[in-house]
Amino acid sequence: PGTTLQSALYPFPQFGALLPSNSPTGDSKYDSLQMKLTKRLSKGLQINGAYTWAKGFVVPARQDFFNPQGNPWQLQQIPPQVLTFTATYTMQKFAFLKAANLVTKDWQIGYFGNYQSGTFLTPPTTGQFATFLPSQAIRVPGVPLYNKDINDIHNYNPYYDQVLNPAAWKQVPVNQVGPAVSTLYSDFRGPRQPHENANIGRHFRYKEKYDLYIRGEFVNIFNRTLLPNPITTNPQNPVTK
Repeated sequence: PGTTLQSALYPFPQFGALLPSNSPTGDSKYDSLQMKLTKRLSKGLQINGAYTWAKGFVVPARQDFFNPQGNPWQLQQIPPQVLTFTATYTMQKFAFLKAANLVTKDWQIGYFGNYQSGTFLTPPTTGQFATFLPSQAIRVPGVPLYNKDINDIHNYNPYYDQVLNPAAWKQVPVNQVGPAVSTLYSDFRGPRQPHENANIGRHFRYKEKYDLYIRGEFVNIFNRTLLPNPITTNPQNPVTK
């Protein structure tokens, strides 16, 4: 339907900008190191931990139709490092304190912690030219991506401070090809958001007929302040507060 050179170069010109979806063409890969630690239940204590160091890639859409190899693998939105930790402890009976057992035994405390790298931020986009697909802004070599330490929430005021450095990005020159849209960089990430929960409870048994469960849940038990990802719109736009 199109009359431009760009429309004629699409993989399926009669349908416009149509690309295969969910096609098992091997255009993705995932590599990881996975470790697991388990302390089996003994003396009332059970611990489980898992650590993953991973990286995933996909093949992006071509920006330059005349250079099929011009776009290398790009990162997937997979946290580079993830650590999960759980622990459960059940109070045991005291051999010589039978009276105390009525108060302390069978109480159970639990803990869950999840710690992982911040999610990748999508860099700002730039203009679209007649012969190329939309591109992403280009990183300026040697310029830091942040004005503040994004993981130190005590180092900046999220209402007034500009965390991302606008000088780290520049527009793609006219009639040149930039990175594909949604290309991610391993060092351009949002703040880490650790999560810790805990619980305490007890199971009261009275003969074989009656059971009573008491349980308390504590979400974000350390009362952490979790900030959302900063906005990555065009850095040339004035800052809004």
